[in-house]
Amino acid sequence: MYVFVPTNFLSMYLVSNHLGLAIGLKTGALLNCLGAIVRFAGGAQSYFLVYVGTFLCAIGQTFILPMLPLLSGSWYGSHERAEATGMGALAYQTGMLIGLGATAAVDFRIAGTEGGGAEMNADKLDNYLKLQMVVAIVALAMIFANVTTDRPKTPPSAATANITGHGLEIHYRESIRLIYQNPASVAFFVVFGLSVGVFYAIPTFLSQIVPSWPPRDQGWLGGIYQISAVIGCFAAGKIVDMFDQKYKLVALYLLAGCIASVGGFMLAVSQQSYFAMIACGCIGFCFSAFMSVGIEFGTALTYPAQEAAVYGVLDSTAELSGFLLVTVGGAMNNDARMEFIAILFATVSVSIVILWFIQGEVKRPT
Repeated sequence: MYVFVPTNFLSMYLVSNHLGLAIGLKTGALLNCLGAIVRFAGGAQSYFLVYVGTFLCAIGQTFILPMLPLLSGSWYGSHERAEATGMGALAYQTGMLIGLGATAAVDFRIAGTEGGGAEMNADKLDNYLKLQMVVAIVALAMIFANVTTDRPKTPPSAATANITGHGLEIHYRESIRLIYQNPASVAFFVVFGLSVGVFYAIPTFLSQIVPSWPPRDQGWLGGIYQISAVIGCFAAGKIVDMFDQKYKLVALYLLAGCIASVGGFMLAVSQQSYFAMIACGCIGFCFSAFMSVGIEFGTALTYPAQEAAVYGVLDSTAELSGFLLVTVGGAMNNDARMEFIAILFATVSVSIVILWFIQGEVKRPT
């Protein structure tokens, strides 16, 4: 999270002004692959190498995550792009699902021990890191084989045609200026950052939030969270079309669902009840769908700003918010889990109040 915020501005400057979509994606995939190789080299023996590898992967994601709206805007029509963005978010949520769900499928402890880093099964961990490395290599090969150009010869929408055919294509610095000169977009970026920051922070503390549960059940809790997030991404485009691309209205409904879900989760956790799994699923769905809709709303408010630059700033606010929330949660005593969830609940509540008062004009033509 702390790597993403400053590095994203550099990577999106390079993508917007020099690299373009195809080379930018290849750069991110290469860094991700190198990071996975270094992590495997470290394994259970060298935390330093694991940390360096994770650092490389984090830099790589700054070239990948912000590409979602640029990809959907460059290749899909106005009534396809929300679903395309949702499918892109679905892709990386699926990856996170596999990562978080690993503890549900595999017990990484040495047989007969309970918890604690000292009892980690080094062979299982090395095999898992090897699998990550192989997947990263395959992904790199697929991107190099399939991503060959930045955009199709024929613009897929009026918005794209206006930019590419009428001299409206602008570079990174001008895109940033367009973002910050619009009070509505600035306010929405705050809403997006606070809300998605909560979405990013929750998985970090799932095991501490339900300490009485066995590790496998804690793993299932993370798995359900990400499965629901995948479904939310898939549903987001359909929901936007159902409401005739009224992004703010959809975002308000989804944030209301987030508040209700976090409130239910807080109640279930107070009793250490397994109803927390249902609430956790609702949280994953609502936050993930809001993130996909928010990407589209943010780029629509700031049109014709460079979409990769816009989402880069959007996700930077979310990563910064998530980093701050994780830092707060990490500093709190394990017995203060209810207080931490209350902080998350208050954060989302502030977000929906700000969103309610935003009066922003959607500038992107349909």
